[in-house]
Amino acid sequence: MRQFARLRAGFVISEVSAAGYRPPAESPRILDAGVTGAAFDSGPRLAPGSLVSIYGERLGASTGQASQMPPATTLAGLIVSINGARAPLLYVSPGQVNVQIPWDTTPGPGAFTVFVDGALGNSVTAEIGGFAPGIFLVAHGAGGVPVSPRQPALAGETLIIYATGLGPANNTQPNRPAVETPTVRVGDVPAIVELAEMTPGFVGLHQVTIQLPAGVPAGVTVPLTLTVGGQTATISLAIQGAATVN
Repeated sequence: MRQFARLRAGFVISEVSAAGYRPPAESPRILDAGVTGAAFDSGPRLAPGSLVSIYGERLGASTGQASQMPPATTLAGLIVSINGARAPLLYVSPGQVNVQIPWDTTPGPGAFTVFVDGALGNSVTAEIGGFAPGIFLVAHGAGGVPVSPRQPALAGETLIIYATGLGPANNTQPNRPAVETPTVRVGDVPAIVELAEMTPGFVGLHQVTIQLPAGVPAGVTVPLTLTVGGQTATISLAIQGAATVN
């Protein structure tokens, strides 16, 4: 019944729009192509459980940030509906909103609709797939300091990749490991993936623990690629080797 209600709500909203309803000019509005993955390289790829940024106008009555985990589905007067289901809200401002796509969202077209203090905004459709990897950052395993040109990674070192959109997690095991383990390459050299699991205390955030392989090239923009479910995300990594990174 809950699934039916969710699907019905999305259907009603789409039918109202198709019938010619247009929100008033002062209503909240999502920009065209304003729904994107929250990680810097995600682009339009979205997946159940992944973190998403929504850009628009008048999206929040004020600025607010989630103060609890799991996050509430109402924040600063805003509700975001995805195919009729309310999305957990991590950050709200008039121009940008960060949300998590509910884990039980069915892959396919997703209708993103905003409500601010009860006022209905527009609806934007974005495709939701099974996997949509996006990388936020890579950190040194010891201390958790982000890898940077000033603090480059070393061959043989343990690194942690913080990412989103890696697909479903196994909720029956501690730390909720990813159902499908991603593969990682650094400078086209395969890395050893030790763990791929949800980050404790966060929603929608995966952590992938790898061992940086020997033989990786040195440089400040060595590509690290993470692949899962046929989808790939890439980030530049600073690595110190035979050549010193300044």
